[in-house]
Amino acid sequence: MHLLTKLAPTLISRSLSFSYSMAPHPNSTIFLHNLKNYTLIAATAKASESNDEFPINQTSFERTPQTNLIDKVQYLLSNCTYLLQLRQIHAHIIRTHYLESNNSSFYWNNIIRLYTRLNSPCYAFHVYIFMSKEGVPPDRYTLPITIKAVGQAYSLKTSQQLHGVAICHGVEDDEFVESGLINMYVKAGEFRDAYKVFDGSPVRNLGSWNAIIAGLAQSERYRDAVDVFLRMRRSGFEPDGVTMISVVSACGGLGDLRLALQLHKCVFQVKWKGEEKVMMMNSVIDMYGKCGRMDLANCVFLEMNEQNVSSWTSMIVGYATHGLAKEAMEFFHAMIEACVVPNHVTFVGVLSACVHGGKVDEGKRCFQMMRNLYGIEPNVKHYGCMVDLLGRAGLLEEARNMVETMPMKPNGAIWGCLLAASERYNDVKMGEWVAKLFLELEPWNDGVYVVLSNIYASRDMWEEVEKMREIMKQRRLGKLQGYSSVTLSIIN
Repeated sequence: MHLLTKLAPTLISRSLSFSYSMAPHPNSTIFLHNLKNYTLIAATAKASESNDEFPINQTSFERTPQTNLIDKVQYLLSNCTYLLQLRQIHAHIIRTHYLESNNSSFYWNNIIRLYTRLNSPCYAFHVYIFMSKEGVPPDRYTLPITIKAVGQAYSLKTSQQLHGVAICHGVEDDEFVESGLINMYVKAGEFRDAYKVFDGSPVRNLGSWNAIIAGLAQSERYRDAVDVFLRMRRSGFEPDGVTMISVVSACGGLGDLRLALQLHKCVFQVKWKGEEKVMMMNSVIDMYGKCGRMDLANCVFLEMNEQNVSSWTSMIVGYATHGLAKEAMEFFHAMIEACVVPNHVTFVGVLSACVHGGKVDEGKRCFQMMRNLYGIEPNVKHYGCMVDLLGRAGLLEEARNMVETMPMKPNGAIWGCLLAASERYNDVKMGEWVAKLFLELEPWNDGVYVVLSNIYASRDMWEEVEKMREIMKQRRLGKLQGYSSVTLSIIN
């Protein structure tokens, strides 16, 4: 069970204020965990004054250009860029009783917001808990920030508790609170609760529509996301950049070209802010790529005033997905010549292109380039591409060596690639080795027995084939039925 939702024994005193009792229940593990964090931060502060690795100590605090404590703290918070630094500032705030003497939600909000921004939801929630304990009521900004933090932790129980806090304070219909609740429930996988918040809103706003559409798209409920978008249009709302990025992403997931063409028309009707347009065009490129129209994706790419790493990567991944290895590699080399630094996603696309094109030597060079030239440590997807590349080329021992020496445990996709290569080259020894480890990882995967049986059959090892058939009978294996999907709705 998740850390944030597992209940712990009741260890918290019942003599808590009413405002504190409206915060998430003190029996929850997150509360106990954050009490420990509170002590940890204070201890860190004491130790850090003689430790050079910490960025903030008493001396550096006093050297800030501001003269009073409030300005000093706000200056440090506004220039804080990483978690260790923030924990140090927070520790100093605790020591100086800064929040007790400046008992406004504004100052608490700043700390909660920073912890959330630095992907530390437990610390963010910890600050909110103590804010409630101090009797400081949340304002219309506090809850959306805290809700976002809880959304990062995917905690359903805490999500429901915060929803209760919003109702207690009468802010559940606030635009930012409502969209935050929707987003939080979607991330927790509670779509029914997300729809309840959305449908129960007396005054629906664009932020709420965007939250539900984005949540559905990110959860791969693409058809639902498009349906809500159509419903939004029928309700008289005009989409903004956030809406279009989400619905275009959903369309890409559906692979619906007719819908893609019509959504592209909608894109031109939206007023874009700042870098939103580049993000939108990147989404359109990705959408056309997933719909199999790389020619249209290329047109969008060439018409862009500026392309960033995501623009180039979308093209490379699109070409690689459709087996167009030559075009993918041409784009990669053009990207390097344009002095655009590739990222880890770029190299997944590049290595995938090498797999489809059978470019073993070039794949090896790119794999080394990623680490040696750009300092990108390969992840499981990169290793998966390399194992697939080597396996398809018949270099099974080299592929096995890569699997055995990779710094992380192989996943099912890697074992699947190597097992398929064993079948392609009728390698019984390799097939048995892979099958054994594959079944240890996925004992429910019946396809392993089917492939291993095929490998035995290719070598006329009929006794082994019969053994596999007996195992399959005992497990009552059968082929899964195929299905087709039909697109029924597009924009009118």
